Amino acid sequence: MIRALSLAFFTVCLVAVQAGEDVIVGTKDNFDDLVGKDELTLVKFYAPWCGHCKKMAGDFKEAATELKGKAVLVDLDATVEKDLAQKYGIQGFPTLKLFSKGEVVSDYKGGRTKDALIQYIERALLPSVTECADADAVAAFAKDNSGKAIVFGIALDKLASDYTKVSMGLRDVMPDAIAFGSVKDSSLLKKYSDKLAADSVLIVRDDESTDVFTGKGEELEAWAKVSALPLFAELSRDNASLYTELEKPIFILFQDPDKKDEKVNEAVSEVAKKHRASGAIAFTWINSIGLESFAKHVGVEDKSPAIAIYLFKGDVKYLYEDEYSPESLGKWVQAFVDGKITPTTKSEPVPEKNDEPVKIVVGESWADVVEDDSKDVLIEQYAPWCGHCKKLAPILDELATDLKGIETLVIAKMDATKNDAPVDYKAQGYPTLHFFPAGSTKGKPYDGGRTKEDFIKYFKENATHKEGIEMPEKKESDEESKDEEEADKEEL
Repeated sequence: MIRALSLAFFTVCLVAVQAGEDVIVGTKDNFDDLVGKDELTLVKFYAPWCGHCKKMAGDFKEAATELKGKAVLVDLDATVEKDLAQKYGIQGFPTLKLFSKGEVVSDYKGGRTKDALIQYIERALLPSVTECADADAVAAFAKDNSGKAIVFGIALDKLASDYTKVSMGLRDVMPDAIAFGSVKDSSLLKKYSDKLAADSVLIVRDDESTDVFTGKGEELEAWAKVSALPLFAELSRDNASLYTELEKPIFILFQDPDKKDEKVNEAVSEVAKKHRASGAIAFTWINSIGLESFAKHVGVEDKSPAIAIYLFKGDVKYLYEDEYSPESLGKWVQAFVDGKITPTTKSEPVPEKNDEPVKIVVGESWADVVEDDSKDVLIEQYAPWCGHCKKLAPILDELATDLKGIETLVIAKMDATKNDAPVDYKAQGYPTLHFFPAGSTKGKPYDGGRTKEDFIKYFKENATHKEGIEMPEKKESDEESKDEEEADKEEL
C-alpha cells in the first residue's frame, strides 16, 4: 500500500515538473475541481505534436507564475482526455478557454505571448458589465464610452449568464470599440427607445443607430458580433477572429498607419455610414506594413492605399481600381452588394508554349484546360516551397510521359501561390489535386494514392476515356526500388 502511494506521489510530481511548477496538469479526475472554483481558470487544450502548442509553452508557464493568486493556468492533453475535448468542442490546437464557477466564460482568441495572456487575465478580473442604477449613471457610462458601441442588458433573467459570457468575449477582441452596461429599469433608457422589454439587450452604436435583441441565449453572441461591429475600424491580429468568423464580406482599406490619407479614410467612413443599416458588409482597415503577408495574398502589396472586398470563407477577393472619392467608392460597393461585379482572379500570363508532358495551368487558362469536357484532367495545385509538392513532381512528370500518347487525358499543374482556382476548387493545403472526368465541367477531389501506379489505377476506374490507360510492366529496377522503400519503412 505504501509502495503504491509512493509511486502515485512520484508520478504526480513528475507530471507537475513536466508541466511547469505553476501550470497544473488537467485530467478527467481533477478537471471539475479545477474549473469549479470562484477564481478564474484558463485551460489550454493541446496536443503533444502541435508545433504552436510547443511554441507557446514557455510563455504559458511564465504567465502562470506571474498570475499566481489571480488565476490558475491548466495544461490539458486533448489527445489523452478525449471526452473532455469532445465535451468542449475542441477542433484545433491550442484552444484556450476561461472558466469560472464551472462554466466557460470566454474563449481566448488573443496573442500567445506571456504579456498577451497576462493582459487577458487582468482584464478578465475586472467587471465586464457596468451596473447603471439611475439616469445619471447611464449618462456617465455613455459619456465615458463615447465613440464605442454601448450595449445595455435590461432587467436580465434568462439572458444573464449568456450576457456575461458575451461581454467578456467581445471585450477581449475589441476592447476599444465596445462597452457593456446593464439596467434593471428599462425607463432609464427611454432616451434611446421607449419600447424596451425586460430580458432584452439594447445596442447603441457609435453613429447613434440602435438595435434590440429579444432572442434566445445561444443566439446572443452571433447577434452581438454583427451588431457591435465598429463603423470603420482596424482589423488586426488581436481582433481578426471577430471578422474571419463572420459569414459576410469585409471591405478592407490597406494602408500604412503612419501615412494615412485622411481624405480616403473620410470617403470610406461616408460610404460605411450608408451601408450600416443593412449590415451586408463590414468596413475595416489593415496595417499593410504589419500584415504585409496578407496584403500579398490579396494582391495589393505594391499599392498604398489599396482597397478590396474580401470573403474569408472561400478566399474570394474583389479589388478596387477607381478613384478614391465617396461617389466612386459608393457606386462600387453598391454594385458589389447588388451582385454586379465579379471576383478578381490572380493569374500569371498564359504560357506561349505548353508542350511539356505536365501542362501548365494559370488562373486565366483554368477553364480552357481543366474544364475542357472533352478530356479527363488531373490538376495539381502546388506551392514552390512545399516539400510534398517537390516529392510529387517527378512522379507526375513520369506519369505524364508514360501516358502522353493518350490525347484524351491531361496531367496538369498550377502554382497556387500565384494563381487563383475557382472558388469551389481553392487549394486548402499543398498539394491539392482534383480530377475532372470528360463529359463534365465539374471536378472532384482526387482521393487515390500518390505513386504512378496509384494514379493509373485511379484513371482506369474513374476516367471517361479508358482506352490506352494501362499499368506499365514492372522492371527489375522498379522491384528493387520497391524493396528499398519497404526497407526504409521497416527502419522507420
